[in-house]
Amino acid sequence: MNDERFMGGVARNLMNTARWSFFREMNNHLGMLCRPIYVVETGTARKNNNWAGDGQSTVVWDWMAAEYGGHVISIDIDKNAIEEAREVCSTRVQFIHDDAVVALWEIPNKDKIDVLYLDSMDAHFEGSAEHHYQELIAIYDELRPGAIIAIDDYQGENEGKHVVVAALFARKNVKPTIWTSAIISWVKPAEYPTIASLTDPA
Repeated sequence: MNDERFMGGVARNLMNTARWSFFREMNNHLGMLCRPIYVVETGTARKNNNWAGDGQSTVVWDWMAAEYGGHVISIDIDKNAIEEAREVCSTRVQFIHDDAVVALWEIPNKDKIDVLYLDSMDAHFEGSAEHHYQELIAIYDELRPGAIIAIDDYQGENEGKHVVVAALFARKNVKPTIWTSAIISWVKPAEYPTIASLTDPA
């Protein structure tokens, strides 16, 4: 039923885009929780209806929050992007105008987050992969085991803004659970609850 409603709803805009399969998986996962959801993303939807480009993730999370109940936080340093996204999103989305690394240290109820979706700096910018790693550092220790950590702009195993985070997880053989032509994700493992536990050479 979750998939059927998704297919008849926001998914119509996602079909034939690189992010389609990831968001379909997320819809099924979040629907099976049978409770209100909590999603935090860095990098808000910038240009309305740009489904094949930016992906409109904020709009998709908003749709899921409407379906299952819950709350979405979307963080962006670009005020214009926030204003444009606010026009097409409901009040279920809370927008924060700030640098994502700074904001992630401060957001509430980190231990309740179901999905952390990192997409604040395009992959072609120098330092993008390191920036997303710093975003993860800001919040990882307080994420609950089982939380999904996803990074957009996956361009192959060794290319994209995920590569520093991927190397961190690879140190402990934590394998990605989903990787599409655009997005890669992991589930936070209970055996590695902190960044320190992931970087420990033992």
